[in-house]
Amino acid sequence: TYGKGTVHAGVMVRVVESTRPLARLAATTLQLKAGSSGSVNPLENAYNPFPDSPLTVTACQADDTAKITITS
Repeated sequence: TYGKGTVHAGVMVRVVESTRPLARLAATTLQLKAGSSGSVNPLENAYNPFPDSPLTVTACQADDTAKITITS
């Protein structure tokens, strides 16, 4: 609160179990025509802070508004 009222704000918080650096994925764009399919390797150009341990994808999921099917 402050003198002229209440301020409403949002804060995004990420909770992780480690203080070690996190892997980061590069943004990827894929343009497709309706009815066609394509593939993306999400680990391509990823930043791996621990090169002795390869990154793996454990699951993929579209958000609730996506009109696409994702398989992994």
